[in-house]
Amino acid sequence: MLEFFLLVFGICIGAVVVYFNMRNRKVCKLHGVAEHVEKQQSEKQARKARILELLREKGNITNDDIEQPLGISHSTAANYLHELVQEGKIERVGERGRFVSYHLKK
Repeated sequence: MLEFFLLVFGICIGAVVVYFNMRNRKVCKLHGVAEHVEKQQSEKQARKARILELLREKGNITNDDIEQPLGISHSTAANYLHELVQEGKIERVGERGRFVSYHLKK
């Protein structure tokens, strides 16, 4: 009988502790993959903002004009420029290769 009472008492104490811990719980910091993805997205947005700054300064840029200042590869630069075109922030001039340039959308 004593063992049964101690078991029920332990369960009740445990439930109270869990309740108060859940009630006072703070928002947890992201860990692992979620944290990494959030960091990548913020870096991406910062780079795209920098591309728009370069466009405001120069008026017209090419893929090569943003690779060096941002420290990114040719394909990454092309992807960022494509996304900005899709978002309607910039316009593409030219068809392909070294003849393609970009300017702010009017």
